[in-house]
Formats: sequence, structure tokens, C-alpha cells
Amino acid sequence: DHVIRINPWLDQRFVPTWFLEYVLYHEMLHAIVPDRMSQSGRRCVHTNEFNRREREFRFYKRARRWEEENLARFLR
Repeated sequence: DHVIRINPWLDQRFVPTWFLEYVLYHEMLHAIVPDRMSQSGRRCVHTNEFNRREREFRFYKRARRWEEENLARFLR
């Protein structure tokens, strides 16, 4: 299906555009980086290759920091 649905919680003024770009980039990576099976038989979607490519996003560190600092605002 390859449809990316953005959670309505992210449609708020305090959510920066570059963070939404990061979320889209992350989700699009799932379409091009294959999943792997771990030795225990579990499906792994955030593989080393996925993580390496995710870090190539220009605002990766900034987005991860923003996510950590603001996650509680979404969990209330």
C-alpha cells in the first residue's frame, strides 16, 4: 500500500516542519530498506543499514533531540 499516515498529534503549531520531514524520511526508509530476521527469529525493521541511512538525514540529531525533549507532550 505504501501510504504514510501522519498522526494528527503532529499537526500542531509547536511541531517544527523539519521534524515532520524527519518522520517522513524515517517512514520512507521502511519502503526501501529490507527487514531482517534476527537469530532468535524476530523481525527487525530498524537494522544497522536502516539506522545508518536514517542518520544521513540532515536534521537527524536535531530531530532525535527534539523528539526526546517533547515526547511527554504527546503522551499526556
